[in-house]
Amino acid sequence: MPRRADIVFAEDVTERSYRAIDHNMGWLRRLKNAVQEDRIVLHFQPLVALRTGVIARYEALVRLEHGGTVHSPGEWLHIAKNSKYYEDITRIVFRKAIETFTARPEGVAVNISVLDIQNSATRSFVFELLRQHPDVARRLTVETVEEEGVEHYEQVKQFIERLKEHGVQIAIDDFGSGYSNFKRIVDLNVGYLKIDGSLVRGMCSDPLIAHLVSIIQAFGSFWGVRTVAEFVEDQQTLERLRELGVQSAQGHAIGKPGPLITGG
Repeated sequence: MPRRADIVFAEDVTERSYRAIDHNMGWLRRLKNAVQEDRIVLHFQPLVALRTGVIARYEALVRLEHGGTVHSPGEWLHIAKNSKYYEDITRIVFRKAIETFTARPEGVAVNISVLDIQNSATRSFVFELLRQHPDVARRLTVETVEEEGVEHYEQVKQFIERLKEHGVQIAIDDFGSGYSNFKRIVDLNVGYLKIDGSLVRGMCSDPLIAHLVSIIQAFGSFWGVRTVAEFVEDQQTLERLRELGVQSAQGHAIGKPGPLITGG
């Protein structure tokens, strides 16, 4: 006979389901209002060249303002991706990033997902923005996660080729965290590999992880692909990355995400 703790009561499951539905519906209402009231905003995190210390570009990071609080995407993006508001959010991010950097000299990086690439209206919107803002397009880096695109490789490749026609650079985000097909990276002819944060965080305490980072750096150097370290949290990691020849870095040791002044 099962113990009391092993029994799952239907009312418990139902209550959890109702709580989950209520939670998701609450975020959907906030997403709708944020899109309509222009409360989808961007924070920007600097990315510096390790040899010179100069800010090479900023990464645009989406935020949602609600009730006086700024909410990171970890709280709501998974809900947005299953809603009709996701494509609105993607277009807002691209539009605001490009508008901000029409009056600034640095480069800017924007993240994109396979969901965005598969959406014909989003693709058209992005390419029209690039056509209207050719100077920013040449300073734009589009970041995508390699593992996301494995099942839709040909579509992703075609999209990347069209971006390059506008002078856009391509970065593979979270590189080293999963699939990491080096041949595919060569085939896509990307400009940047962003070394996954879990590797960067562990490289000073684990020689095997440090060796893996050095392999990624050597691969990038051989093929002319620049490497970027994410989630750099301390000076020790920063110095180790310099020793390994990693070209650029971003993280709290360099600068936290925050608003930017247009033209600043």
